Amino acid sequence: MLHVPYQGQAPGERPARRLHQLHVLRGDHRGAAHSRRQVTPVAIAHTTRAPWFPEVQTTGEAGFPAIQVSSWYGLMGRAGTPAPVLAKITRDVREIMQGAEMKKRYDDIGAYAVGSSARGIRRLHQGRDRQVGRPGEESRNPAPVTGMAKIERIDVTYLNHADVQALALSDAEIVAAVEGGLLAQGRGETTIEPRMHLVPEKDYPGISTCLRGYIRPLGMAGVKIVGDYYRNYEVGLPSELAILNLFDPKNGAPIAMIAPLTLPTCAPAR
Repeated sequence: MLHVPYQGQAPGERPARRLHQLHVLRGDHRGAAHSRRQVTPVAIAHTTRAPWFPEVQTTGEAGFPAIQVSSWYGLMGRAGTPAPVLAKITRDVREIMQGAEMKKRYDDIGAYAVGSSARGIRRLHQGRDRQVGRPGEESRNPAPVTGMAKIERIDVTYLNHADVQALALSDAEIVAAVEGGLLAQGRGETTIEPRMHLVPEKDYPGISTCLRGYIRPLGMAGVKIVGDYYRNYEVGLPSELAILNLFDPKNGAPIAMIAPLTLPTCAPAR
């Protein structure tokens, strides 16, 4: 058996419909229900069987209990937020998540609507024992969750426009940095991915572009998103605005964020 990893659920489903491939389904996914004539579910990567596929065994029942896939979303607040405020937010969110309308919305996409708590999220991050028994309830007999490591402190450097201007880089320093990048590319020490474009609306005068690259000598990977809107002068904004994120290529940890990067405003001659 050959393991073929895919970047997400949907990209993995398409070849499974065309080829003789086994495909592991997440327990909170219902997409295959719409194409049962093309895909035969083999296992649910969850602790319990999915209501949408009651006849499909879990990965644990198939002999692979370590294979579990789940997604979660949470609300984060700044440190020191008063406990009464956190308690009210928790109550309100739980009430919304457990409401009939929200449950139906989640059911329509094949997901469980779970209203947890700050304590529950801390336990999840710390890798402590946690298991979901029924949707919306934490089990009284939790089982260990594998693969969850304690998140250590991560320091991220943030530079705004004023910070960048204060560096007062000379032309020689800028040219040297560009030359260093080009030399690294010539030596095969870079990874430059094709750029991607986003056109929000055909009537909007511009596009946003995502640039991605890695320079081995610098030990950094970067993702830059730049907007190119030629009529921005009409609203008092530069024609190009960008944000640059730098990451550690060994583990994906964020290193720095630089925003907003700007270029001079382009306006038509009067």
